[in-house]
Amino acid sequence: MRRLHPAAEQGFARAAGEYRRGRPGYPPVAIAYLAERLGLGPGRTVVDLAAGTGALTRPLLELGCEVIAVEPVAEMRAELPAEARAFIEDKLWAGAALIVSDQGISHETGKFTDFIVLSR
Repeated sequence: MRRLHPAAEQGFARAAGEYRRGRPGYPPVAIAYLAERLGLGPGRTVVDLAAGTGALTRPLLELGCEVIAVEPVAEMRAELPAEARAFIEDKLWAGAALIVSDQGISHETGKFTDFIVLSR
């Protein structure tokens, strides 16, 4: 089972740097709204699913959140901020490696509690 359509994976792999430089960021008012509504800030762990090159990861880090960035394309992950704990496993995209529950998030890299999952 493939995690991504081959054309999407190849396209993002070829142009990850251009994607990061050309993709507009999220409006500050949108980030402020999320921060207020979700209580984002220091001490919060956020799982950024399909993190891409970090358009949302960066403002979350600036808020003081600990960010676990999950991105399937290696070239896109390479563009993520070093502060984000970026990880991926083939099993993750098959739904077997990341377990989200009221008690936290479990994955082979560790267990996290007090978290928010943001996905686009």
